[in-house]
Amino acid sequence: MKIGSLAVLYVFLVSCALMIGAVDAVAQTFKVSAGEEVVKTVDLHEGGVVSGRVNVVGGQSNEIKFYVTDPDGTIIVWFENAGATNFGFTASKTGTYSLHFDNTLSEWDKTVSLNYEVRYYIFGMPQELFYAFVVVLIGVVGVMVYVALART
Repeated sequence: MKIGSLAVLYVFLVSCALMIGAVDAVAQTFKVSAGEEVVKTVDLHEGGVVSGRVNVVGGQSNEIKFYVTDPDGTIIVWFENAGATNFGFTASKTGTYSLHFDNTLSEWDKTVSLNYEVRYYIFGMPQELFYAFVVVLIGVVGVMVYVALART
C-alpha cells in the first residue's frame, strides 16, 4: 500500500511538472526587398511581455523603418531608423500583434534578423518560476499527507 501511494504521488508530481510553461522565443532571418514592407505577426495574451532585437544589413545604410501595431492597428512601438535596435512592449490586450519592417523608401534590399521572446508573469514572477513553486508546494503537501497517513 505504501509503494502504491508513493507511485501515485510520483505520477502526480511529474504531471504537474509537465504543465510548467516555457518562454516563447523566436529567431528568424528574412529579406525585405527594396520598395516593400514585410509584416510578421505574433499572437499574445494580455500581459505578455515582449523583448527583442532587430538587426538590419544591406544597402547604403543598414537601417529600416520598424514598428509594432496592436490588434486594433494602433502603433505601440516606432523606430524610424532601426539598424541594431532593441525593442520591447507589454501586450495591453489579447490578440494578434504585427511587426512591420518597412523598406518602401529604399532602393536597396535589406536582410533582417529578428529575435524576440515572450514572457508571462503571475503575481509579479515569471510564470515558469511560479509553476515550479506550485509543483514544489504540492510535493511538500503530498509528502506531509503521505507521512500522516503512514502513521495511522
